Amino acid sequence: MKKLHAGRVKTRFCNTIGILDSALKKANASPHADRKFLTESSLLAAAALWERFIHELFVTYVNKDSGLAEADRRRPGRDADRQLEDGDRDQRW
Repeated sequence: MKKLHAGRVKTRFCNTIGILDSALKKANASPHADRKFLTESSLLAAAALWERFIHELFVTYVNKDSGLAEADRRRPGRDADRQLEDGDRDQRW
């Protein structure tokens, strides 16, 4: 599986937003109705791009070093901590 890199994700997002921004600037000479439609469409596209950016960044950081989560899961004494928490919960009820 090809891993993403946070720098590439950020660069791709910035480049795409830049293209969208330059298209909006060129459209300023359009009539008002066309400008309004283009602005609304661009805002929707920017929101979708932002969602994609956040998703890819999240996946990038999760895939970056999942060994830390695995090491925490296998930490000695973790079951004892969990049993203590379960016991505390039973006493509260």
